[in-house]
Amino acid sequence: MAEASLTARTTLRLLTKTLPASTPQPNPEQQIAGDRVDRGSREHGFPLAPPHPLWVLAGRALLSPVFRLLGRYRASGMANIPAGAAILASNHLSWADPPAIRMALRRHTFYMANDFLFEMPVLGKLLRIFGAFPVERGRFDREAFRMAEERLSMGHLLTVFPEGGTTVTGVLYPFEGGASMLAMRNNVPIVPVAVTGTDILLTMEPKFRLRWVPRRVTVTFGKPIFPQEIDPSLPRRERTDLLTQRVYDAVAEMLPVEYLPAKGDASGSPGQPPSG
Repeated sequence: MAEASLTARTTLRLLTKTLPASTPQPNPEQQIAGDRVDRGSREHGFPLAPPHPLWVLAGRALLSPVFRLLGRYRASGMANIPAGAAILASNHLSWADPPAIRMALRRHTFYMANDFLFEMPVLGKLLRIFGAFPVERGRFDREAFRMAEERLSMGHLLTVFPEGGTTVTGVLYPFEGGASMLAMRNNVPIVPVAVTGTDILLTMEPKFRLRWVPRRVTVTFGKPIFPQEIDPSLPRRERTDLLTQRVYDAVAEMLPVEYLPAKGDASGSPGQPPSG
C-alpha cells in the first residue's frame, strides 16, 4: 500500500512538471462570451478579458485629477458609440490620447499600440493590463490583425490610431487603411474620434512634460460610419480607400483649424510622419 501511494505521488509530481504553464484554470473575471479564453494571447500577456475593475478604478483615480485640473477635460458624443463591436478611430497627438479616450467610455476598449512601447518595462506592463496589444509598423502584421478580429468578434470596442503614430506637429496626417480593412472584414462600424489638447498636456518633444492646457483637452465622438455605406460593387481595395477617406474627413471636421493641414496640402504634414 505504501509503495502504491509513493508511486501515485511520484506520477502526480511528474505530470505537474510536464504540464504547460498556460493550463491553470481561467480567472472568472476573464470568462467572457461563454467562457472563451484565448490561450495563445494569454500566454503572451494579452488577455481577451477587460482588466480587473480595481485596475480601472485605480487608473481613473490617478488620471482624472490630471485631465480635469490641468486640461479641463471635456468629452462629447458618447451616444454615437453603438452597442456591440465597433472601432474607434482617432487622431493621435500624444501618449495621453488613449487614457483621454478611455475616460469618456462606460465600456472597456482594447487598443492597438506600436510594438516598441511594450519593450519599456513599466509602460509595457501597464499597456498589457489595460488591454493594449502590439502592432508592428511598416508592414501588414497578421498576428495583430488576428488579435483585433478576435476582440471584435466578442463584441468589444477597439481603439486604433490610423495615422500610425503620434504626429510631430499635431497636424492631422493621412490615415492608413488597416481600420477600414478590419471594419469591412468583420462588418463593424467605425466611430471617428477627434482629440485636442493632449499635445500640450503631455508634450513629447523635445522632452516629456506635463503642462497646463490654456484651452481644453477635448474628446469628441462622431457618428458611426458603416462599411455598408460604401458601394459594395466596387473592388475591395477601392472600398477600403473610400472608407478610410470618409473616416479621415469625419475626424477632420471635428478638429480645430490648427490641427488641419494647410489648404491644398493633401499630405497633412509633409516631412513629419507619425513618430510613436
